[in-house]
Amino acid sequence: MAACKRDLREKSGYHLLTDIITIAILGVIAGALGWEDIEEYGLNIDNFNSQIKSLTTSFTEQLRGSFGNSGALMSASSS
Repeated sequence: MAACKRDLREKSGYHLLTDIITIAILGVIAGALGWEDIEEYGLNIDNFNSQIKSLTTSFTEQLRGSFGNSGALMSASSS
């Protein structure tokens, strides 16, 4: 009798079907030849998006730090 094998796939959460289809189509356009290439493409896009999000967040925080109090100064001087 064969022993039951445990499912070793990672349970990474919920993914929208539109996201999966979009990544698959864009991966093929980018030259993916199989599911492994599409997975690599999706991981690279995710890494790129997290880097961009990090940059825009730090840039926004810098702008708020530089200009955040200018609105309060302007309203106080106009009173």
